[in-house]
Amino acid sequence: MSNFSLTMNRLGFKIKEYSPEILAVVGGTSVIVGVVLACKATEKVIPVKEEQKKTAEKIKNSEMTYVLSSGEELNDTNKALTVSYIRYGIKVACVYAPAIAFVGAGLTCMFASNRILSKRNASLAVAFASITEAFDGYRDRTKAVVGEETERKIHYGIESEEIEVGEGKDKKTVIVEKNPTAEKLKKIDPYSRIFEETTPGWQDDPGRNLDYLFMKRSELQHVLESKGVIRFNEALQSMGYPIVEEGDDIGWVYDDENVGAPGNYVALGFPGEERANAFLEGFETNVLLTFNCYPIKGRKAKYNKIGFGC
Repeated sequence: MSNFSLTMNRLGFKIKEYSPEILAVVGGTSVIVGVVLACKATEKVIPVKEEQKKTAEKIKNSEMTYVLSSGEELNDTNKALTVSYIRYGIKVACVYAPAIAFVGAGLTCMFASNRILSKRNASLAVAFASITEAFDGYRDRTKAVVGEETERKIHYGIESEEIEVGEGKDKKTVIVEKNPTAEKLKKIDPYSRIFEETTPGWQDDPGRNLDYLFMKRSELQHVLESKGVIRFNEALQSMGYPIVEEGDDIGWVYDDENVGAPGNYVALGFPGEERANAFLEGFETNVLLTFNCYPIKGRKAKYNKIGFGC
């Protein structure tokens, strides 16, 4: 008995897990069956319609007396026509009833499937926000202990080395960082990208690269304020990066009630002044960009700043 109960519980769990798909298939099938039945019902309605036409003509020409089911005769032509048309409508409704039932049941299943998926998406959005908030809090506590720069290197797996540049009195030591590869970065932070030689818009001129990044930041902010919403894939395409599967469900939502407040404007920053100088002076040819994306479906975003870097 316990094995049977366990099997039934597992089966029930599977059915509940795939209930949106099951409802969608059942709903689609029911609608198709309903349409087929409606087509067949139309053939059955034709003789009923012809019979009603003949009955109506006889009543109008006073060739027949309409008798109710109670046995009462209707001598009034208008009343007799009204009753005959009501009966005709009932007959037609009975013929189409199975088709209507199947289509109605199918649409109900489809709406139920959509409702379940909407609830699940909302739950995922809440879970995502909670995990993100918890992880951000963890990173903040780590920064407070080891320092922001050290935490950044640990988080992204950045390697650094010291090199000496210049000669004589101008000789100095510069710390050069080696950012992770694009493939490795995807596993570390799916919303970070490397702006490097292979990125569209990159030039062999640090100053122009900086201008380009600021221009893109302003462009995205303008689009955000104009459209109200920017999806992650739109930002990626604008920057010349490939789109990702989840890119249409995350992004930024503009909140015009908090203009000028943190999280409601485009921010571009490098990870520390030392890294910015190394990039601008040409010691490092690439820079790490981080997009602060959040779920955008079914939510008026609290976090809607487009940010690159820290």
